Amino acid sequence: MTNYIEAYKTLARAKANDSIAIIQYAIVRAMMAKDLTKEQRIQRAIDLVRRHFHPIKNAKQLDNGREADWAVRFYTEIVKRRERVLNHPESILFNTPEDRVLYKNIAVALYDHFKCPADYYTREYVYIFVRQDISPEYQLVQAAHAAAKMGHRLGAGGVEDEKFDGLYFTVIGVEDQFALGSAMADVQSRGYVVYLFTEPDIGDQPTAFASEPIPADERRGLLSYRRLVFR
Repeated sequence: MTNYIEAYKTLARAKANDSIAIIQYAIVRAMMAKDLTKEQRIQRAIDLVRRHFHPIKNAKQLDNGREADWAVRFYTEIVKRRERVLNHPESILFNTPEDRVLYKNIAVALYDHFKCPADYYTREYVYIFVRQDISPEYQLVQAAHAAAKMGHRLGAGGVEDEKFDGLYFTVIGVEDQFALGSAMADVQSRGYVVYLFTEPDIGDQPTAFASEPIPADERRGLLSYRRLVFR
């Protein structure tokens, strides 16, 4: 297995070591540790992965629903789906068949430890953006208008009630009308349909909009927005 250690160091010096290479390296390092049980090797691999994938500390991202371990969970899910860790690279040379089995066992244990909730990748999120240069009560009403508009438009297309019952909603507060327009342009640029509400009582000004339902694993670019907090 020495070949992979050297290959990893070469990648690291070139700053070309991606998340998958890092996890493979953690597994190999755990395998090479002396006088450890299988369970201790698994824990060593977990510790090494945590050391490389730092927990999320950004307050906005945490407020907006990211878990502290989200980075680790995301990369481990990607690795699992591509099976690039379970199917070890050619640069890892095993001395015995038992080593090959141990490698796979540690990889599976890493996945089980860091995996997302079972329903994570089937969740869909509706993002509602509302201006905060209006009263809190008015913000609530405008957000409800935008959500109702989204629901009506999608419902008109024959969407089942159960689909709406299973949606997750995130409400984002933005500073003013200009910020609302910028956020809407951002969401649209990511390929999502938006449903804008304009309030007749204030000269048809735009006050809030809702996105179409967005799959959980496609919303990374929206996690930097801060969730609504009444001032």
